[in-house]
Amino acid sequence: RVFEFARGLGKGSTQRYRLVFDSPSVPAASVQFAFKENNKADPGTVRGPSCAGPIEGGIARIYLRDLETGTTQLVSAGERTTCSDPSTPTNDPSENPDVTSGGDLVFFDTVSALAQDDLDDTSDLYVYDPETCSLEILSGGVPGEATNPTSSDDGSVVAFEAGSPSEIVVLDRTTGVLTNLGPGTTPDLSADGTRLAYVLDMGGVFQVFLADLVAGTTEAVSLLDDGSFLPEGAASPSVANGGLTAFEAPPSDPDAEILVRDVEQGSTSVASSVGLGVDLCLSSPCGSFDPSISDDGRFVAFVVRGLLPVDEIIIKDLVTGDLTPLTRMAGADGDSLEPALGDSGDFVVLSSFASQLGDAVGLAAPNVFFEGPTDPAASG
Repeated sequence: RVFEFARGLGKGSTQRYRLVFDSPSVPAASVQFAFKENNKADPGTVRGPSCAGPIEGGIARIYLRDLETGTTQLVSAGERTTCSDPSTPTNDPSENPDVTSGGDLVFFDTVSALAQDDLDDTSDLYVYDPETCSLEILSGGVPGEATNPTSSDDGSVVAFEAGSPSEIVVLDRTTGVLTNLGPGTTPDLSADGTRLAYVLDMGGVFQVFLADLVAGTTEAVSLLDDGSFLPEGAASPSVANGGLTAFEAPPSDPDAEILVRDVEQGSTSVASSVGLGVDLCLSSPCGSFDPSISDDGRFVAFVVRGLLPVDEIIIKDLVTGDLTPLTRMAGADGDSLEPALGDSGDFVVLSSFASQLGDAVGLAAPNVFFEGPTDPAASG
Protein backbone atom coordinates (compact mmCIF):
# COMPACT_ATOMS: atom_id res chain seq x y z
CA ARG A 1 0.00 0.00 0.00
CA VAL A 2 1.18 3.55 -0.64
CA PHE A 3 0.37 7.14 0.26
CA GLU A 4 0.25 9.59 -2.62
CA PHE A 5 0.31 13.36 -2.29
CA ALA A 6 -2.68 14.67 -4.18
CA ARG A 7 -2.92 18.42 -3.84
CA GLY A 8 -1.72 21.18 -1.54
CA LEU A 9 -4.44 23.22 0.13
CA GLY A 10 -4.32 26.64 1.75
CA LYS A 11 -4.07 26.65 5.51
CA GLY A 12 -7.39 26.74 7.28
CA SER A 13 -9.44 25.24 4.47
CA THR A 14 -11.75 22.27 4.93
CA GLN A 15 -12.65 19.51 2.56
CA ARG A 16 -15.31 16.92 2.02
CA TYR A 17 -15.03 14.29 -0.66
CA ARG A 18 -16.45 11.01 -1.82
CA LEU A 19 -13.53 8.84 -2.78
CA VAL A 20 -13.85 7.10 -6.13
CA PHE A 21 -11.66 4.10 -6.70
CA ASP A 22 -10.97 1.36 -9.17
CA SER A 23 -13.27 -1.65 -9.38
CA PRO A 24 -13.84 -4.31 -12.07
CA SER A 25 -16.42 -2.06 -13.74
CA VAL A 26 -14.40 1.18 -13.49
CA PRO A 27 -11.17 1.77 -15.44
CA ALA A 28 -8.12 2.49 -13.34
CA ALA A 29 -7.83 5.83 -15.13
CA SER A 30 -11.02 6.90 -13.38
CA VAL A 31 -9.48 7.01 -9.91
CA GLN A 32 -10.62 10.53 -9.02
CA PHE A 33 -11.87 12.65 -6.17
CA ALA A 34 -13.01 16.22 -5.72
CA PHE A 35 -11.83 18.68 -3.12
CA LYS A 36 -12.18 22.31 -2.11
CA GLU A 37 -9.21 24.64 -2.25
CA ASN A 38 -9.15 27.81 -0.19
CA ASN A 39 -6.43 29.70 -2.04
CA LYS A 40 -4.42 31.86 0.35
CA ALA A 41 -2.15 33.47 -2.22
CA ASP A 42 -2.18 37.21 -2.78
CA PRO A 43 -5.01 38.40 -5.07
CA GLY A 44 -4.06 38.48 -8.71
CA THR A 45 -1.05 36.19 -8.41
CA VAL A 46 -2.51 32.72 -8.92
CA ARG A 47 -3.95 31.08 -12.00
CA GLY A 48 -5.99 27.90 -11.79
CA PRO A 49 -6.03 25.07 -14.35
CA SER A 50 -7.07 26.44 -17.78
CA CYS A 51 -8.18 29.72 -16.22
CA ALA A 52 -8.62 32.75 -18.46
CA GLY A 53 -7.60 35.23 -15.77
CA PRO A 54 -6.17 35.63 -12.29
CA ILE A 55 -7.88 34.09 -9.28
CA GLU A 56 -8.29 36.11 -6.12
CA GLY A 57 -6.79 34.56 -3.01
CA GLY A 58 -8.81 33.38 -0.05
CA ILE A 59 -11.69 32.00 -2.15
CA ALA A 60 -12.82 28.37 -1.79
CA ARG A 61 -13.05 26.64 -5.18
CA ILE A 62 -13.78 23.07 -6.29
CA TYR A 63 -11.24 20.98 -8.24
CA LEU A 64 -11.35 17.44 -9.65
CA ARG A 65 -8.15 15.40 -9.42
CA ASP A 66 -7.43 12.37 -11.61
CA LEU A 67 -4.77 10.34 -9.80
CA GLU A 68 -3.94 8.20 -12.83
CA THR A 69 -3.30 11.02 -15.27
CA GLY A 70 -2.06 13.46 -12.64
CA THR A 71 -4.36 16.17 -13.98
CA THR A 72 -6.57 18.61 -12.10
CA GLN A 73 -9.66 20.41 -13.43
CA LEU A 74 -11.19 23.56 -12.05
CA VAL A 75 -14.85 22.63 -11.52
CA SER A 76 -16.44 25.72 -10.01
CA ALA A 77 -16.07 28.05 -12.99
CA GLY A 78 -18.46 29.73 -15.41
CA GLU A 79 -20.28 27.89 -18.19
CA ARG A 80 -18.26 26.73 -21.19
CA THR A 81 -19.39 25.46 -24.57
CA THR A 82 -16.55 22.93 -24.85
CA CYS A 83 -13.58 21.86 -22.74
CA SER A 84 -11.27 23.71 -25.11
CA ASP A 85 -12.78 27.01 -23.99
CA PRO A 86 -10.90 28.67 -21.12
CA SER A 87 -12.59 28.33 -17.75
CA THR A 88 -13.66 31.54 -16.08
CA PRO A 89 -13.12 31.49 -12.31
CA THR A 90 -15.42 33.40 -10.03
CA ASN A 91 -14.60 35.13 -6.80
CA ASP A 92 -17.52 33.66 -4.86
CA PRO A 93 -16.90 30.58 -2.70
CA SER A 94 -17.94 27.07 -3.73
CA GLU A 95 -18.41 24.31 -1.17
CA ASN A 96 -19.21 20.66 -0.40
CA PRO A 97 -18.01 18.69 -3.47
CA ASP A 98 -19.29 15.16 -4.00
CA VAL A 99 -18.07 13.04 -6.91
CA THR A 100 -19.73 9.99 -8.45
CA SER A 101 -18.12 6.62 -9.10
CA GLY A 102 -15.57 6.90 -11.89
CA GLY A 103 -15.44 10.67 -11.54
CA ASP A 104 -18.23 11.10 -14.09
CA LEU A 105 -20.03 13.92 -12.26
CA VAL A 106 -19.23 16.42 -9.52
CA PHE A 107 -21.94 17.98 -7.35
CA PHE A 108 -21.32 21.13 -5.32
CA ASP A 109 -22.98 24.29 -4.06
CA THR A 110 -22.08 27.91 -4.63
CA VAL A 111 -23.53 31.39 -4.25
CA SER A 112 -22.05 32.30 -7.62
CA ALA A 113 -24.40 32.36 -10.63
CA LEU A 114 -22.34 29.99 -12.80
CA ALA A 115 -25.23 29.26 -15.20
CA GLN A 116 -27.35 31.73 -17.12
CA ASP A 117 -30.54 30.34 -15.62
CA ASP A 118 -29.30 30.91 -12.06
CA LEU A 119 -31.41 33.98 -11.39
CA ASP A 120 -31.16 34.41 -7.61
CA ASP A 121 -28.39 35.51 -5.26
CA THR A 122 -28.59 32.52 -2.91
CA SER A 123 -26.59 29.31 -2.82
CA ASP A 124 -27.57 26.78 -5.50
CA LEU A 125 -26.73 23.18 -6.29
CA TYR A 126 -24.75 22.44 -9.46
CA VAL A 127 -23.53 19.34 -11.27
CA TYR A 128 -20.38 19.37 -13.43
CA ASP A 129 -19.53 16.88 -16.20
CA PRO A 130 -15.72 16.67 -16.62
CA GLU A 131 -16.00 15.04 -20.05
CA THR A 132 -17.92 17.95 -21.57
CA CYS A 133 -16.98 20.62 -19.00
CA SER A 134 -20.68 21.45 -18.82
CA LEU A 135 -22.56 22.77 -15.79
CA GLU A 136 -26.20 22.33 -14.84
CA ILE A 137 -28.07 24.01 -12.02
CA LEU A 138 -30.23 21.49 -10.14
CA SER A 139 -31.95 23.69 -7.58
CA GLY A 140 -33.47 26.36 -9.79
CA GLY A 141 -37.00 25.44 -8.71
CA VAL A 142 -36.17 25.22 -5.00
CA PRO A 143 -37.02 28.31 -2.90
CA GLY A 144 -34.20 29.62 -0.76
CA GLU A 145 -30.66 28.35 -0.63
CA ALA A 146 -29.55 24.82 -1.55
CA THR A 147 -26.40 23.39 0.04
CA ASN A 148 -24.48 20.28 1.10
CA PRO A 149 -25.20 17.82 -1.75
CA THR A 150 -24.68 14.06 -1.43
CA SER A 151 -25.13 11.77 -4.42
CA SER A 152 -25.49 8.13 -5.34
CA ASP A 153 -22.49 6.61 -7.08
CA ASP A 154 -24.20 6.75 -10.49
CA GLY A 155 -25.39 10.34 -9.97
CA SER A 156 -29.04 9.48 -10.55
CA VAL A 157 -30.08 10.54 -7.04
CA VAL A 158 -28.87 13.59 -5.14
CA ALA A 159 -29.98 14.84 -1.73
CA PHE A 160 -29.28 18.26 -0.24
CA GLU A 161 -30.31 20.85 2.31
CA ALA A 162 -32.79 23.50 1.15
CA GLY A 163 -34.25 26.64 2.67
CA SER A 164 -34.02 28.15 6.13
CA PRO A 165 -34.66 26.47 8.48
CA SER A 166 -33.07 23.63 6.57
CA GLU A 167 -35.09 20.78 5.08
CA ILE A 168 -33.85 17.63 3.34
CA VAL A 169 -34.73 17.40 -0.34
CA VAL A 170 -34.11 14.41 -2.62
CA LEU A 171 -33.90 14.83 -6.40
CA ASP A 172 -34.37 11.87 -8.73
CA ARG A 173 -32.42 13.09 -11.75
CA THR A 174 -33.95 10.41 -13.98
CA THR A 175 -37.56 11.45 -13.39
CA GLY A 176 -36.94 15.02 -12.25
CA VAL A 177 -39.07 14.42 -9.13
CA LEU A 178 -38.18 16.42 -6.00
CA THR A 179 -39.15 14.86 -2.67
CA ASN A 180 -39.10 16.89 0.54
CA LEU A 181 -38.35 14.73 3.59
CA GLY A 182 -38.93 17.56 6.07
CA PRO A 183 -36.59 19.29 8.52
CA GLY A 184 -33.02 18.09 8.77
CA THR A 185 -29.33 18.80 8.12
CA THR A 186 -26.08 17.08 7.04
CA PRO A 187 -27.55 14.45 4.69
CA ASP A 188 -25.49 11.43 3.66
CA LEU A 189 -26.73 9.20 0.81
CA SER A 190 -25.72 5.57 0.41
CA ALA A 191 -23.75 4.70 -2.70
CA ASP A 192 -26.70 2.80 -4.21
CA GLY A 193 -29.02 5.75 -3.59
CA THR A 194 -31.54 3.82 -1.50
CA ARG A 195 -30.77 5.02 2.05
CA LEU A 196 -30.33 8.54 3.39
CA ALA A 197 -29.04 9.42 6.86
CA TYR A 198 -29.49 12.92 8.27
CA VAL A 199 -29.60 14.90 11.51
CA LEU A 200 -32.76 16.32 13.06
CA ASP A 201 -32.96 18.87 15.89
CA MET A 202 -35.36 17.47 18.47
CA GLY A 203 -35.90 20.22 20.99
CA GLY A 204 -32.25 21.24 21.12
CA VAL A 205 -30.85 17.68 21.03
CA PHE A 206 -29.62 16.46 17.64
CA GLN A 207 -30.51 12.89 16.64
CA VAL A 208 -29.70 10.82 13.53
CA PHE A 209 -32.44 9.40 11.33
CA LEU A 210 -32.37 7.01 8.36
CA ALA A 211 -34.77 7.18 5.42
CA ASP A 212 -35.40 4.19 3.17
CA LEU A 213 -36.04 5.94 -0.15
CA VAL A 214 -37.43 2.78 -1.76
CA ALA A 215 -39.85 1.78 0.99
CA GLY A 216 -40.67 5.39 1.86
CA THR A 217 -40.03 4.88 5.58
CA THR A 218 -37.91 6.73 8.14
CA GLU A 219 -36.53 5.49 11.45
CA ALA A 220 -34.30 6.82 14.22
CA VAL A 221 -30.81 5.30 14.38
CA SER A 222 -29.12 7.21 17.21
CA LEU A 223 -30.59 4.77 19.69
CA LEU A 224 -29.53 2.63 22.59
CA ASP A 225 -30.14 -1.11 22.33
CA ASP A 226 -33.38 -0.67 24.27
CA GLY A 227 -34.71 1.61 21.53
CA SER A 228 -34.45 4.88 23.45
CA PHE A 229 -32.68 7.94 22.04
CA LEU A 230 -29.11 8.67 23.04
CA PRO A 231 -29.68 11.21 25.82
CA GLU A 232 -27.05 13.68 24.59
CA GLY A 233 -27.77 13.17 20.89
CA ALA A 234 -25.65 12.37 17.83
CA ALA A 235 -24.39 13.92 14.58
CA SER A 236 -22.12 13.44 11.53
CA PRO A 237 -23.85 10.39 10.01
CA SER A 238 -22.29 8.17 7.35
CA VAL A 239 -24.43 5.42 5.81
CA ALA A 240 -23.51 2.22 3.97
CA ASN A 241 -25.51 0.28 1.42
CA GLY A 242 -28.07 -1.68 3.41
CA GLY A 243 -28.44 1.01 6.04
CA LEU A 244 -25.58 0.39 8.48
CA THR A 245 -25.00 3.89 9.87
CA ALA A 246 -22.00 5.33 11.70
CA PHE A 247 -22.25 8.56 13.68
CA GLU A 248 -20.58 10.65 16.37
CA ALA A 249 -22.05 10.87 19.87
CA PRO A 250 -22.41 13.13 21.74
CA PRO A 251 -21.97 15.78 19.01
CA SER A 252 -18.74 17.79 19.32
CA ASP A 253 -18.10 16.43 22.81
CA PRO A 254 -14.33 16.23 23.50
CA ASP A 255 -14.90 12.63 24.66
CA ALA A 256 -17.23 11.65 21.79
CA GLU A 257 -17.37 8.09 20.49
CA ILE A 258 -18.15 6.60 17.09
CA LEU A 259 -21.24 4.40 17.17
CA VAL A 260 -22.65 2.14 14.46
CA ARG A 261 -26.35 1.27 14.20
CA ASP A 262 -27.40 -1.97 12.56
CA VAL A 263 -31.01 -1.31 11.59
CA GLU A 264 -31.65 -4.93 10.63
CA GLN A 265 -30.48 -6.26 13.98
CA GLY A 266 -31.76 -3.31 15.97
CA SER A 267 -28.43 -2.96 17.76
CA THR A 268 -25.89 -0.18 18.35
CA SER A 269 -22.18 -0.87 18.84
CA VAL A 270 -19.14 1.26 19.65
CA ALA A 271 -16.67 1.41 16.75
CA SER A 272 -14.12 3.53 18.61
CA SER A 273 -13.08 0.73 20.95
CA VAL A 274 -10.35 -1.90 21.02
CA GLY A 275 -12.87 -4.67 21.56
CA LEU A 276 -14.32 -6.56 24.51
CA GLY A 277 -15.88 -3.35 25.80
CA VAL A 278 -12.52 -1.62 26.27
CA ASP A 279 -12.57 2.03 25.17
CA LEU A 280 -9.98 3.35 22.76
CA CYS A 281 -9.53 6.37 25.03
CA LEU A 282 -8.70 5.71 28.67
CA SER A 283 -8.40 9.33 29.85
CA SER A 284 -10.18 12.63 29.22
CA PRO A 285 -10.25 14.63 27.05
CA CYS A 286 -9.97 12.04 24.31
CA GLY A 287 -12.58 11.40 21.64
CA SER A 288 -13.42 10.11 18.19
CA PHE A 289 -15.04 12.19 15.47
CA ASP A 290 -16.17 12.49 11.84
CA PRO A 291 -16.80 8.86 10.78
CA SER A 292 -16.78 7.54 7.22
CA ILE A 293 -18.19 4.06 6.64
CA SER A 294 -17.26 2.01 3.58
CA ASP A 295 -20.08 1.34 1.14
CA ASP A 296 -20.07 -2.37 2.03
CA GLY A 297 -20.39 -1.52 5.74
CA ARG A 298 -17.27 -3.38 6.85
CA PHE A 299 -14.88 -0.53 7.72
CA VAL A 300 -15.23 2.77 9.57
CA ALA A 301 -12.57 5.48 9.45
CA PHE A 302 -12.59 8.28 12.00
CA VAL A 303 -10.49 10.98 13.66
CA VAL A 304 -9.10 10.39 17.15
CA ARG A 305 -8.06 13.38 19.24
CA GLY A 306 -6.26 12.92 22.56
CA LEU A 307 -4.26 9.70 22.19
CA LEU A 308 -1.28 11.44 20.57
CA PRO A 309 -0.04 15.03 20.44
CA VAL A 310 -1.64 15.17 16.96
CA ASP A 311 -5.07 14.14 15.70
CA GLU A 312 -4.88 10.80 13.88
CA ILE A 313 -6.98 8.69 11.51
CA ILE A 314 -7.91 5.19 12.68
CA ILE A 315 -9.78 2.53 10.69
CA LYS A 316 -11.91 -0.10 12.39
CA ASP A 317 -12.75 -3.43 10.76
CA LEU A 318 -16.27 -4.10 12.01
CA VAL A 319 -16.01 -7.80 11.17
CA THR A 320 -12.71 -8.71 12.82
CA GLY A 321 -12.54 -5.82 15.30
CA ASP A 322 -9.04 -4.92 14.14
CA LEU A 323 -7.89 -1.30 14.43
CA THR A 324 -5.44 0.29 11.98
CA PRO A 325 -3.76 3.54 13.17
CA LEU A 326 -3.33 4.73 9.60
CA THR A 327 -1.62 8.09 9.95
CA ARG A 328 0.42 7.00 12.99
CA MET A 329 1.89 4.17 10.93
CA ALA A 330 2.70 6.68 8.18
CA GLY A 331 4.66 8.86 10.62
CA ALA A 332 2.29 11.84 10.74
CA ASP A 333 3.78 14.85 12.53
CA GLY A 334 0.66 16.99 12.23
CA ASP A 335 -3.10 16.74 12.66
CA SER A 336 -5.02 14.57 10.18
CA LEU A 337 -8.74 15.00 9.54
CA GLU A 338 -11.82 14.20 7.47
CA PRO A 339 -11.16 10.67 6.17
CA ALA A 340 -13.27 9.27 3.32
CA LEU A 341 -13.36 5.55 2.51
CA GLY A 342 -13.87 3.74 -0.78
CA ASP A 343 -16.59 1.13 -1.17
CA SER A 344 -14.67 -1.78 0.38
CA GLY A 345 -12.24 0.25 2.50
CA ASP A 346 -9.29 -0.32 0.17
CA PHE A 347 -8.84 3.38 -0.56
CA VAL A 348 -8.74 6.31 1.84
CA VAL A 349 -8.59 10.04 1.15
CA LEU A 350 -7.73 12.35 4.02
CA SER A 351 -6.53 15.83 4.78
CA SER A 352 -3.46 16.34 6.95
CA PHE A 353 -1.17 19.01 8.34
CA ALA A 354 1.60 16.40 8.38
CA SER A 355 4.66 17.38 6.38
CA GLN A 356 4.89 13.81 5.10
CA LEU A 357 2.85 10.59 5.19
CA GLY A 358 4.89 7.55 4.25
CA ASP A 359 6.89 8.55 1.20
CA ALA A 360 4.42 11.26 0.15
CA VAL A 361 5.64 14.78 0.89
CA GLY A 362 3.13 17.64 0.88
CA LEU A 363 3.73 21.16 -0.36
CA ALA A 364 1.51 23.20 1.97
CA ALA A 365 -0.66 22.71 5.03
CA PRO A 366 -3.02 21.02 5.08
CA ASN A 367 -2.62 18.70 2.12
CA VAL A 368 -4.90 16.06 0.63
CA PHE A 369 -3.44 12.55 0.64
CA PHE A 370 -4.64 9.37 -1.05
CA GLU A 371 -3.80 5.97 0.45
CA GLY A 372 -4.40 2.69 -1.34
CA PRO A 373 -2.80 -0.36 -2.95
CA THR A 374 0.49 0.24 -4.75
CA ASP A 375 -1.27 -0.84 -7.96
CA PRO A 376 -4.85 0.57 -7.87
CA ALA A 377 -5.83 -1.62 -10.83
CA ALA A 378 -5.10 -4.72 -8.75
CA SER A 379 -7.81 -3.88 -6.23
CA GLY A 380 -11.28 -5.32 -6.57
